[in-house]
Amino acid sequence: MYEWLLNNKVFGQYLINFYENRPIPIREKLISIGFLWLGLGSTFYFASLQTWLILLLIFIGICVTIHISTLGMWKRKN
Repeated sequence: MYEWLLNNKVFGQYLINFYENRPIPIREKLISIGFLWLGLGSTFYFASLQTWLILLLIFIGICVTIHISTLGMWKRKN
């Protein structure tokens, strides 16, 4: 499965770039963050959630947004 993912024509190059700590292009970061918040927003709209759960999902969304934004900015130490 590992080889299949790395040789996949859709995901392969992204995974190789991630493993080699190459930066993710800004366009892909923006698309990822956009889909994240679109999914969270639709969850808030269509599901009747308790307030604490909404706040938890917003916190998780902010953390994931920061994580995606900083991918490729710091060097990994091996």
